Amino acid sequence: MLSFSTLEHMSREQLILAFNRAFADYCVPVRLNMPGLSQKMTLENLKLSFSVGVFDGPKLVGLMLHGLGEWMGRTAAYNGGTGIWPEYRGQGLVGRMYEHLQPVLAHSGARSVILEVIDTNERAIHAYQRVGFRPARQLDCFKGTLNYPQPKSPPDITVHHHNRLPWEELPRFWAFLPTWQHSLDAARRGLDFLDYLSLTREGQLLAYGVLQRRTGRVIQFGVHPSWRSQGLGRLLFFHLSRLGNPLLTVLNVDHSDQATRAFLRKAGLERYLGQWEMVWEMEPLTNK
Repeated sequence: MLSFSTLEHMSREQLILAFNRAFADYCVPVRLNMPGLSQKMTLENLKLSFSVGVFDGPKLVGLMLHGLGEWMGRTAAYNGGTGIWPEYRGQGLVGRMYEHLQPVLAHSGARSVILEVIDTNERAIHAYQRVGFRPARQLDCFKGTLNYPQPKSPPDITVHHHNRLPWEELPRFWAFLPTWQHSLDAARRGLDFLDYLSLTREGQLLAYGVLQRRTGRVIQFGVHPSWRSQGLGRLLFFHLSRLGNPLLTVLNVDHSDQATRAFLRKAGLERYLGQWEMVWEMEPLTNK
């Protein structure tokens, strides 16, 4: 008989084993190792006490990792990954895991749960819809190497590589709202393994980028609205690509942001994946 439990008693080695087996046949290759899991848990603020597993006896055969934090001005939970071993699928385990987890999340103060799901993964989308998730926005994912040499830097522009940014100023640079794992909180949590670049002129921040060097994943980037279309985006991405991994990945670009999508394509990155951001507004718990 299958049982359900939160995961704070599980070792990270056990989590990696269960996760990798669950995602071995996934439509996009996903394989975690210890550094990858550690950095994922930090960026997404994943907490094992807010995560749930499916157990067949002592075996962890399915899991759902969740983080907790602030989203759109209120406490929310984030589903950082749901995986079930192939031989246990088709039993409604997504819904059963959320039945177990909903009181835990609600008691934490969370009223919403957010996730991203690949737009061609119809089985997962339908499973989440049965729980109560609804599509919030369409997202595009890009990757590739830049197709241009080092751009000429505009006069008086200085490139800084450091470990802090003026966080309160950064939302003014955004063309769209970053998803959970690319939020300001995520960028600030990754001080031990993220790289931070800024382009300044006479001390004024004009553009910035945050990169996970190991993977080449751009966590955040932005150009001040007054300085767009002047080559700063190309200059920024060139310097990001020189930090260690020239194959850059930009996940979860809002599909409605045509300018950013066009910039990435022109720079040499190709769209390789689409996702839906989905949100579940949980019903308040009732005392019986």
